[in-house]
Amino acid sequence: MLVLIGALIGGCTAQTELAAPTPKPMVPTPSAVSVIAPVRVPDELPELPEERMILAALASAGLRPENIAVSKFQDLFGERRPARVFYAGNTIPGAWRVDIVFLDEAAGIRVCSAEGGHEYTIRYKERPSAIGSTQEVFFAIGDRMLVMASEMRAREALRTAFGLSVPGC
Repeated sequence: MLVLIGALIGGCTAQTELAAPTPKPMVPTPSAVSVIAPVRVPDELPELPEERMILAALASAGLRPENIAVSKFQDLFGERRPARVFYAGNTIPGAWRVDIVFLDEAAGIRVCSAEGGHEYTIRYKERPSAIGSTQEVFFAIGDRMLVMASEMRAREALRTAFGLSVPGC
């Protein structure tokens, strides 16, 4: 009987040892992970008030820009406007960009594309501006911004964050 009790206790001990959790490797929490900020081009490029919200919206879509610069579209409508381009990569595949032009008001912006191509006419305050691209551009407008994105998921993330809509032709 003593042997039987010893075997039962030994069996329980063995069971307990097997059921003990194994240590897990340490995984840093999101707050412990350092996030590398995009490089500003040029270094002294002033930060616009909307930039942090734009970065957060892009991050929600899994897009982390490597660089922030002045957008080539800052003069799109004949007058210099605050504009930024957020981009990653310089070669396809994997490269993407989002150009954002900040406006006094975005009312009345229309975007039309040429059939079968990547040529676009953007009308703002009844002034047309033509742009071309090597790939499809996804547009969105809001109260004070025009978004031109090479990735639909970037446009959709910004639409959600800023309440933007897709402009009509």
